[in-house]
Amino acid sequence: FSVSGTALTIAAQNYENPACGAGSDSLTCVVVLSATDAANTATAHTITVTITDTNDQTPVYQAADADDTFSVAENTATSSVIDNGVITDTDTGNSFDCTLGGADAGDFTCTISGNNAQLKFAATPNYEAAADANGDNVYVVTVLIDDGVADDANGATTLTITVTDLNDQAP
Repeated sequence: FSVSGTALTIAAQNYENPACGAGSDSLTCVVVLSATDAANTATAHTITVTITDTNDQTPVYQAADADDTFSVAENTATSSVIDNGVITDTDTGNSFDCTLGGADAGDFTCTISGNNAQLKFAATPNYEAAADANGDNVYVVTVLIDDGVADDANGATTLTITVTDLNDQAP
């Protein structure tokens, strides 16, 4: 806090790391202003400022595989989860949406369940009839988790899914 003339200024506060007070009261800043007149009569006034959360954190999507690569056998059912990634966001009261991007985005679906994003094939993959953009059975898709903040694109994660061959052809 700083006082200049009749103005009281409070430094910018961060809900996730408040600088006001300590412990459970760290989100409440209390200032007692005292003024003394020419007759030496003091008057005090207490000002309480409560720091509230705002949606200012970008959600982070962490794939189940640390290097963001997956191998899936052809003929995997569309109900099978390829990735059950974890969403982390320090803001309170978030609701998430999942957007897929990249040349192979149309080959997948993404659903949110709590703090998890589940990635699945939209159609059963077939090694002999690759459906990825360049036909090499290596699908590249970008997963963007959105919590309503315009800068969420910074939290996008690119996954690589390789479809492997099965001995499923009759000679």
